[in-house]
Amino acid sequence: MTQHDVRPPDLEMRVRIAAEQGKARLRFILHSPNGKVALSHREIEGPLLQRNPEKYQGYLLSKIEKLGERLDIDRSLLLQPEIKKKLESLGHDLWRELFSSELRAVYRRVIRPAVHSWVIVSDEPWIPWELVKPYDDGEPGEPLDDDFLCLRFALTRWLVGDKPFVPEISLGRLAVVVSAPDLPHAAQERKLFNQLKETFPGLHVEAPRLDSASYVLEFLTSAAFDLVHFIGHGTPMTAHPDEAGLPFADKTALRPADLHGSAATSLGRSRPLVFLNACWAGKEGWSLTQLGGWAARWIGVCGCGAFVAPLWPVRDQAALTFAWSFYEALGHGATLGDAALAARLRVAKERPGDPSAYAYTVYGHPNARVLFDRESATHDAPGAGAQTRTRSWVQPGPRRWPRRLAAMGAALALAALAHFTTTPLADRFFAVEPAMTAPGRTVADLRPPAEKPAPAFSSSPRSSATTTVGGLQFRISGGQASLHYALKTALRRAAAPLTEQGISGWTITLELEAPRIDPVSQGELPLQSCHLTGRAEARGAATRLDLGPVHAVNAQFNATKACEAATGAIAETVLSRFAEALPQEGEP
Repeated sequence: MTQHDVRPPDLEMRVRIAAEQGKARLRFILHSPNGKVALSHREIEGPLLQRNPEKYQGYLLSKIEKLGERLDIDRSLLLQPEIKKKLESLGHDLWRELFSSELRAVYRRVIRPAVHSWVIVSDEPWIPWELVKPYDDGEPGEPLDDDFLCLRFALTRWLVGDKPFVPEISLGRLAVVVSAPDLPHAAQERKLFNQLKETFPGLHVEAPRLDSASYVLEFLTSAAFDLVHFIGHGTPMTAHPDEAGLPFADKTALRPADLHGSAATSLGRSRPLVFLNACWAGKEGWSLTQLGGWAARWIGVCGCGAFVAPLWPVRDQAALTFAWSFYEALGHGATLGDAALAARLRVAKERPGDPSAYAYTVYGHPNARVLFDRESATHDAPGAGAQTRTRSWVQPGPRRWPRRLAAMGAALALAALAHFTTTPLADRFFAVEPAMTAPGRTVADLRPPAEKPAPAFSSSPRSSATTTVGGLQFRISGGQASLHYALKTALRRAAAPLTEQGISGWTITLELEAPRIDPVSQGELPLQSCHLTGRAEARGAATRLDLGPVHAVNAQFNATKACEAATGAIAETVLSRFAEALPQEGEP
C-alpha cells in the first residue's frame, strides 16, 4: 500500500474559538474531503461559552472520575444502571449545549446516515468530544437517540499547526517503557508486544528496565522508534499542562516540557505512533500562547504520526483491554479510527458503567494504516489444496479453571469492577514507589484538604469478626478492629459472584497484622501510606487450602481512608486465590 491509497476521512470538523463580548464562541467548519457527504467547508456558528471553560472542564472531569468510583457528585453511592444514566446525561448535555440547532440538523440529515470516519481538529483543550451523545426529539417521528460519538464513529482528533496527517505508519522498531511495574496488569500488557513479535518476526522490540526519567529520555532518543508505548501512572497539572508527569520509581517524572530541542527532533524523526497508557495523559490545557500537554508536545513539537492516551483516570484492567483490542485490530489491518472504535466498544461491552470506555483520545488520520510488516508474519503450513492463513494472536489469560468454575472468571472480573466502582475517590491518590500498588493508573493533581490530622493507629487487643455470604463464612482476626467493617463489606462484595456459582461449605480465615502507617510524598503532596499484611486459608469439609500471605498498600491524605481502601485489594486477592485453589472435578 502506498500513502496515496489511504482514503481521506468522510468528515473533518474544524472547531475554532472566536472572541466575542469578552467570551469565547465556538465556530464549526464541516468538510467532507472524500466527498462522502455534501459538506464543503460549511461554516456553522456554535454556542457562546457562558462560564469559564477551564472551570467547567475541571467540574466535568471530577464528575466523571467520581462516576468511575461509583459515586455521585455528593459522594453518595450509585448502582451500575444509575452510573450508565449519569454518563448518558453528561453526553446529552454536551450535545445540547455544544451542537447548535443548525449543527444538530446537519448531524441528523447529513452526518448520521453516511459518515463513518470522522476527525475533529480543534483549537480548544476543554471538550471531551468522544463523550457527546446525540439526542433530539425536535422533529416529528421517533426521537434521535444515538450512542456516544466514540462508540458510533471511527472518531479521531488532530491539532491545528504545521504537522500534517500521517496516512501510513510502518512499524519496525518498537519501544516499550514500563514506568510502573507494580500495576497488576503491566506484565500482561508487556506480553502483548511479545505476541506481536511472534506474529510479525520483522518487528524489533526493545523494553529495557528503566527506573528514571532521564534514562528513559536517553533510551527513546537513542534510535528512531516507530512505536512508543508507555505503561504506568500519570499525574495531571491543570494549571501547567506541560508539567504533567509520568512518574518513575526514583521519584523522577518524564514531562511534556522535557521533549524539546534536539530530543524532540530525534523523537519525531520517524513520525511514530505514541501510546501513553497512563491516566490523564490525554488531558490538554493552555500554555502561554498555545495548547500544552502530552498531545500538543508529541504532535505539535515532536511531530509524531499518531497519539493515544486517556483524558481521565482509567482502571488497570480497562487499560489492558483497550491496548490489546487496539493493537489486535491494527494487526488485522484495521484503520487507526476503526481500531480505536473496536477497542472502545470492547471496553464498553466488558465493563458496563465504567467511564474508561470513553476516556481514550486518539489523534491521527482516521483512515491511516499501521503496517506490521505483513509479509514476514508467521503462517501455518498449508496442506494440499489448503489456503495460507496468517496465525492469529490473542490476549493471554490466566490458567484454565475447572469446567464447573468456567463462568467464575467473568464473575470475578465483575467483582473487581464492583470494588473499583465502590472504592472512595481517594483510592487513586497514592505515592509512586516500587513497593506500592494501586488498581488505577493515576496520581492525583490535588492538594490535601484542610482537615484535622489523621488519627494514628495504635496496637490494640486482638479482635475478631465474622460475616457470611451465601454458603461462605469469613472469619477475621487481628489487625485493627475499626477496619473490620470495611473488610467485611469488601469480602461480601468480592464473594458474591462465587456464591452465585453455587460455591459453599467453606470457611475462609484471614489473620491480619496491625496496619503500618508511613508518611510519603508525591512531589509536594504529603500523603499517608497504609500497609496491610496478613495470611489467609480456607477450610472445607475435608480440605484445607493455604491461600498464603496477602499484602496491600494504599496512600491518601488521610491514613484511615488509606487503610479502608486497602481492604478492598486484600479481599480481592483472597477471593481470587480461593477460586483458583478450589479442587478441580475428580480431585479430593
